[in-house]
Amino acid sequence: MNKKTTLHSLSSEITNLNPSLSPYIKTMTDLGLYELLLNADNNIVLFEKNQTDKVLPIIDSIKNDKSRFICIGDNLGSEERLMLLNRNIEFITPEKFSELSYYYFEVSSTSSSQKVLFVEDDKAQILLIEHILTEADITVKSIIRAEEVLDMIESFKPDLILMDLNLEGITGDKLVRVIRKKPSFANLPIVFLTADTSLESRMRVLNSGADDLLTKPINPNLLVAALKNRMQRSSLRQVATQPKETTIHNLEEDTLDRLHVFFNENKSNPNASIIWLKVKNKHEIRKKLGFQGFKKISRKMFETIPTDKMKVDFKYEITDGLFVFCSTSMGRKQAYDWVESTQKWLSKNYFSVNEKDYFIDVSAIILTDIVNKIEKEDLIHKAENILIDGISDQSIAFLEEGIEEKRFYLVKTQIENSIKTRNFKWNYQGIVSTEDESQEIHQVMLRIVTDSGKELGVEDYFEIAHKSGLLRLLDRFTLEHAIRKVRSSEQQGPLVNILLNQVMSGFQSKEVRVKKLSTINSLDLPKESLIFQFNKDDAQEHISILGEIGRELKQANIKVCLADFDCTNLSWKIARKLNVSWIRLRTFNKDDVLLDVDNPDNLSKTINKAHVLGYKVVVARVDNAGLAANLWKLNIDYLQGNFIQPPVETLD
Repeated sequence: MNKKTTLHSLSSEITNLNPSLSPYIKTMTDLGLYELLLNADNNIVLFEKNQTDKVLPIIDSIKNDKSRFICIGDNLGSEERLMLLNRNIEFITPEKFSELSYYYFEVSSTSSSQKVLFVEDDKAQILLIEHILTEADITVKSIIRAEEVLDMIESFKPDLILMDLNLEGITGDKLVRVIRKKPSFANLPIVFLTADTSLESRMRVLNSGADDLLTKPINPNLLVAALKNRMQRSSLRQVATQPKETTIHNLEEDTLDRLHVFFNENKSNPNASIIWLKVKNKHEIRKKLGFQGFKKISRKMFETIPTDKMKVDFKYEITDGLFVFCSTSMGRKQAYDWVESTQKWLSKNYFSVNEKDYFIDVSAIILTDIVNKIEKEDLIHKAENILIDGISDQSIAFLEEGIEEKRFYLVKTQIENSIKTRNFKWNYQGIVSTEDESQEIHQVMLRIVTDSGKELGVEDYFEIAHKSGLLRLLDRFTLEHAIRKVRSSEQQGPLVNILLNQVMSGFQSKEVRVKKLSTINSLDLPKESLIFQFNKDDAQEHISILGEIGRELKQANIKVCLADFDCTNLSWKIARKLNVSWIRLRTFNKDDVLLDVDNPDNLSKTINKAHVLGYKVVVARVDNAGLAANLWKLNIDYLQGNFIQPPVETLD
């Protein structure tokens, strides 16, 4: 090792963690660290977590950007991690540090600038992210088209991929699966950036093989810290497995394959079970015995656990204190009973080291009843996430799909099948003008028809279609249907104007938007016979390009309606940028003073302001005569609801 990679440690305990590194570690005092950083560059400094308060003031006062700092410790909180990462300080657990060779420090000290590939079809987002990452000394390259990603990974060789969740033509989770199919890209860190914070999206992202999901609006410091942390961990994994000086017999991939093979072979076996056991008191034992001592106890326990009451097809020690057992002949009850008996056995059997006895406490996750699971491929990943993140406090937990999770995948499958077979039905609800009764305006609403013949309305499938990236496809079919209805009414009379929901992501790409609107223009439909309705919250996520979208829709003679309008300053701003013709007030309730029909003065001011700005005002869900009459008096422009006209299946 050359002089540039000498390791300077503020604690002699660090040397004890990894004896193989002791020849290269020089222990020093706080004052020695100050003088070192003041007079020399390219140093590597190691310190323990409990020394952070001493080290950070020294680092901040000297600003030695060419030296490298590594903090070693367990259980670092998110705020502490952020504090370290914002100073480019790495964090390694004692367990990982004990496995490192000096090659890790040698390679890392000569590595080039970190590189991020950003996949995003919103140019405003691209400019923002490029600015943030460039300022943080991260090389970034952006692409708009998802189909270019494989070639760009080959040529650019990024350390991490950052991508939007909903891309033009493909959802991000599907793109991850495409990337992961190539063995050389299997461990490349992939992080999503999205405004969608739902549990379903996070689950979908992690199950696809991605590493993390960051949410908008973007906090620049948090973004940079999170990406650097992810790249650092990836670098640690890669270098730690380099065949340098020591031969590493890595069985994890082989065993993971065997686990998946077992899982796939037993999808139809009602008595197949996979059981993960995790040592709950691992840290307590390790503090007393050290890493090697705990490893010996862990291995002895694994070898002596009674398995005479279960047929074990294979078992494996994943890592110290974490084991998996697979059986083709244990159902739900038998698996639970075996785990319970194992826990009782452990409570009566102690393991002796240096004439001291230690007991082991384990928790378990059981995957059984595989036949009746819907999203089978995601279950093993889910178990791994629970074990790694430690989010389950139960002593014995069954790996189940929650009610919402089941519903999400069930409805998603129903939507996908309906798309494949074009098995849709349409409902139409009239919108009445208070000024011109001759106007024929209808909102068209798509209904999903399931294999059993059941119909799903918008309220049944909207959120799931939106979160799974299928809503844009449904919007396309709705648009095609609306065009056919307008064309039919033009030929047969009377002329019908159609209002239809659309999502902003379908207009995000300039290229796709121009092509779509050019196609509509070429049909020479009656002027403003189509009214595109966008949701206010959806529009807010794309506020940087609303002006451009609004101008292009107006040029295509398409009216725009902004739904869920809540009269805030932001709503008025979005309406102006989007160049709307209509605003659709949010459903009345007592908590919204501006929209409360019992406060006619406030509501009247809203309507008057809209008229001054040139907007027509529509109120939906009018379900009684009294509400309709009051709104009529307030000079409302359009009324819609079951009292006005319930949804019908035909316009004839």
